[in-house]
Amino acid sequence: MILHHAKDPLQSLVFFGDSLFNVIGRETELLKLYIAITIERPTIMFEIKGRPRKRYYFRAIHWDKTLLVGVQNDNGIWNVSQYFQDPGGLTMLEIFRAGKQLI
Repeated sequence: MILHHAKDPLQSLVFFGDSLFNVIGRETELLKLYIAITIERPTIMFEIKGRPRKRYYFRAIHWDKTLLVGVQNDNGIWNVSQYFQDPGGLTMLEIFRAGKQLI
């Protein structure tokens, strides 16, 4: 299975490419699946206005693991720009302060 995009709850397509990942392999495909699930069914979703516009999607992927996916709007197309496995409290606090919660 090769994933290249996911649709978020606001019906926006979000694309992610192989350049985001260090190694191509089974673990990368599983991580892409977790990123797609996080984008499609986030527990919390924030948007930060500015140039470029950014959105953050947060979700627990296991009992003890969480994933934060950051995307940005480049010329009308949403692309995954970063992801954090088990993000720290300061990272989440910065997003809470700067963004508007959508979900």
